[in-house]
Amino acid sequence: MPAKKTSRRARLFVIAVVLLLVAGVGYGAYWSVGTVRASFPQTTGTLQLEGLSAPVTVKRDGHGIPQIYADSAEDLFRAQGFVHAQDRFWEMDVRRHLTAGRLSEMFGEGQVQTDAFLRTLGWREVAQKEYDTKLSETTKKYLLAYSEGVNAYLADRGGAELSLEYAALDLVGDYEPHKWSPVDSVAWLKAMAWDLRGNMQDEIDRALLSSRLTEKQIEALYPDYPYDRNKPIVQDGAVSALDGSYDPEAAAGNGGNGGNGGNGGNAAQDGTTVPGATPGTTTPGATGPGDTVQGGQDAQGVQTQLAALADSLDAVPALLGPNGDGIGSNSWVVSGRYTTTGKPLLANDPHLAPQLPSLWYQVGLHCKSVSAACPFDVAGFGFSGTPGVIIGHNQDISWGFTNLGADVTDLYLEKIENGTYLYDGERIPYDTREEVIKVAGGEDRRITVRSTRHGPLVSDRSAELAGVGDHAPVGDVAPDRGKGYAVALRWTALEPSKTMDAVFALNAAGDFEEFRAAARDFAVPSQNLIYADTEGNIGYQAPGRIPVRAENHDGRYPAPGWDARYEWKSYIPQEALPWEYNPERGYIVTANQAVVDPERYPYLLTEDWGYGARSQRINDLIQSKIKDGGKISTDDMQSMQLDNSSEIAKILVPHLLKIDVKDPYIRQAQQLLEGWDYTQDADSAAAAYFNGVWRNLLKLGFGNKLPKELRVEGECLRVRPADESGPIEDLDGTPRTVRECGTRAPESAQPDGGDRWYEVVRTLLNEPDSGWWTPGSRFEEGEGDRDALLARAMKDARWELTTKLGKDIETWSWGRLHRLMLKNQTLGTEGPGFVQHLLNRGPWDLGGGEAAVNATGWNAAGGYEVVWVPSMRMVVNLGRLDESRWINLAGASGHAYHANYVDQTDKWADGELLAWPFSQEAVEDATEDTMALTP
Repeated sequence: MPAKKTSRRARLFVIAVVLLLVAGVGYGAYWSVGTVRASFPQTTGTLQLEGLSAPVTVKRDGHGIPQIYADSAEDLFRAQGFVHAQDRFWEMDVRRHLTAGRLSEMFGEGQVQTDAFLRTLGWREVAQKEYDTKLSETTKKYLLAYSEGVNAYLADRGGAELSLEYAALDLVGDYEPHKWSPVDSVAWLKAMAWDLRGNMQDEIDRALLSSRLTEKQIEALYPDYPYDRNKPIVQDGAVSALDGSYDPEAAAGNGGNGGNGGNGGNAAQDGTTVPGATPGTTTPGATGPGDTVQGGQDAQGVQTQLAALADSLDAVPALLGPNGDGIGSNSWVVSGRYTTTGKPLLANDPHLAPQLPSLWYQVGLHCKSVSAACPFDVAGFGFSGTPGVIIGHNQDISWGFTNLGADVTDLYLEKIENGTYLYDGERIPYDTREEVIKVAGGEDRRITVRSTRHGPLVSDRSAELAGVGDHAPVGDVAPDRGKGYAVALRWTALEPSKTMDAVFALNAAGDFEEFRAAARDFAVPSQNLIYADTEGNIGYQAPGRIPVRAENHDGRYPAPGWDARYEWKSYIPQEALPWEYNPERGYIVTANQAVVDPERYPYLLTEDWGYGARSQRINDLIQSKIKDGGKISTDDMQSMQLDNSSEIAKILVPHLLKIDVKDPYIRQAQQLLEGWDYTQDADSAAAAYFNGVWRNLLKLGFGNKLPKELRVEGECLRVRPADESGPIEDLDGTPRTVRECGTRAPESAQPDGGDRWYEVVRTLLNEPDSGWWTPGSRFEEGEGDRDALLARAMKDARWELTTKLGKDIETWSWGRLHRLMLKNQTLGTEGPGFVQHLLNRGPWDLGGGEAAVNATGWNAAGGYEVVWVPSMRMVVNLGRLDESRWINLAGASGHAYHANYVDQTDKWADGELLAWPFSQEAVEDATEDTMALTP
């Protein structure tokens, strides 16, 4: 609501003014320096830490990266909690408020809608159930020790002593952080799972597209994965159950219920009008015999409802980055047979949203004497607020993550009536619970969360859905629409699991079997886990809780919740998930491509893979190095991470150069592409122009044909409305046109230009008269003109870049268009400009690009700004661990103006990596500050 947004902005403005004063504009330099430095942590000398059983040593290098040494595992994690709080407590506090749906307590009324959606999902509730019923006693001890370390830091500190942001909150309200709890740490894993949840956005988008496009047109925009060209992860290694002896129908394990609703609170009154939503099972993908919801009867109603649901999903901050094609991560491992060290080399760089402080926190955790009681000697990247290391290596093995992308969510349409929902011909009471949202500077808000067997009713959380259910289109044999349908979300992360156990087990694993055993418990998010060890072995495991669906339901469109045939039947047994160990080819690449050819595997993992542009480029780079007996070095692995090659340019540029351009002004730009090697360096004028052409081609050929719910908010065009009988005409017979403006955020709009669109355009280049080559909003089958649209895209790009970069193409560069800003994730994103100047850093002009190995991602529909990045990079040398390398996007510190706030960013932008000391001797050589924590 506008009033809510105004209230939030008013509160942010007050905080901003206080920050401005704190920074010295109004109160002088002395208070400015004193306040800013008040939260800088002590990193030398001695501090007492209550609860320790013995002294702990914290050694930091010049970048502030801590290496922690303790006699017991509990002391190790207690110290990690203390150190995290020293460097990042503001970030930790915001994260736990988000995962608990309590942002309104910090930032006021404007966050109520987001909190309500998060309370509906119930992340915190599920985390509590995990802690109470699933996690091992050992894991609980570690989590409790970590919490005690955080709380020891909080005990004697407040306001400016915690963070500059708290100095502002101190003066505009009475907010005080509460104690950290073990469940705060567990809940963060739900946020990680949310942003890596799979194909939910594709599921919504396909249904939205059906309001304007035919089934054939939609399927053209979602082509099949090119298995013949872009190799899947598992090629010639071991994959369980491929000999036909394993019966998927008899798979162990029951799918269970997806709901997390419980029975607490007051039930909604019978007869309540349910905010309806019918996102789908529209004609494309509807596989049931006439019992699914059909499209075409009321396209506008469907579109409005789906868009509202998409808006609700978008209201949840994308902590790890926007969802879309080309987004993901790179990881690969090369056997010692092909390395200069004779032992494996492993690289990893997850592609996530740029933010300040960085999402990752570098740390070393070392038991002074490794034993069964204290099994940790590990270093790598973790999350502040969570104990242990998420990605890294220990003394024996190394591992990396990329997103597997398994389809672990489904939207179910629910027929709600008189406090019940329809299922398999029966009326079943839905579960309810009441939630109270406390609001800074405002009155408490109460919401009722309703859940069915499939999960929470996410449609309840969108005011735009109210009343629209009256018009939801349904098939003849679907239940009477009455007052509409609700939409439930089933998601594996809403069921308690043991992922936190897996984190500690990975940290202590000593060989491939222990690695696989740890992976069995890594339920969500489902990741590709890549492996190497000091004995010379390499491997891969696909873990995760992945549903087995009925044959008539592939998960690509929302399902009718009243039909039991659309239930999840079970989960893929862990022993049947794909894996490899020492494959004959001598390397493994995971970069969000397909995991395995479906002809070789009995289970459906998803049909919405990344399309393999990055993964195949990495495969090709490795092959080019090892052919004819070549070897790969650590430097080579680092160079591969920085590969800027544009795969779509290799496809498209030959066609662009064949266009006969008459206008010398446009021809001058076209000539930039002659002789270009397709690399997207920051100083490349050719890369700037090509990406401009690519953006404009997508807009002309596809973007203007998409419904407004997928297009960039505020971008308007005139379209011809239609109903099932055809285009709507005015009384005089003239086709009616209306002004229609996009509604989606720029970073998530379509067409985003990812490698799905590479495949779309690759196919259409061989169909020069396809209707997609018709510029504008109309699709005229057989009347398109490929070359004319390409020429128009070159012209439009020339003028767009002239506006942005100037008339002289000699001064153009890709980096000037493609810039990175690091923004504080609270005040740095919505505060006034001067506050952003205080807390944010940048810009940096970057090379790389969409679906390149150096994946500095941008959304072609929204513009050229960098919206996701390699959030860290590492190369692990399993032959000499002390010669491994790593880099973070920003720095160890979350305190603005601290020396370690963004001290790694310049090196990261230049493609450099830092030395990564691991042994006690190497750590000692790199140490600049030593602090003793004593009982």
